[in-house]
Amino acid sequence: MELSDIKGITLHRAEGRAGECREVLGLTLKQADLQIASWGATAPHIGNGYHKVDVTVYFKDETIFKNRFDMTYENSHIYAMSQFLEWCFRHRKGTYVED
Repeated sequence: MELSDIKGITLHRAEGRAGECREVLGLTLKQADLQIASWGATAPHIGNGYHKVDVTVYFKDETIFKNRFDMTYENSHIYAMSQFLEWCFRHRKGTYVED
């Protein structure tokens, strides 16, 4: 799995402010970074918990990868979605879904 093979990303914020707990579909990596940074402004600080963000990545070859990003205020501003996904792929975390 390579970042260059990504067709789109869906983010679903499962915890946080009611108006921010929603699903955002069809994002590019850059758009996903911006969405996480925006949501992160209202996420808890490290040591005070985290908010779950479900991440689904759709690849050009129809492979689907799912994982969860445990968002804090700090990590939403430090880590880009590309860094998070590279870490996931490198460590083989998450679930691959086959059609």
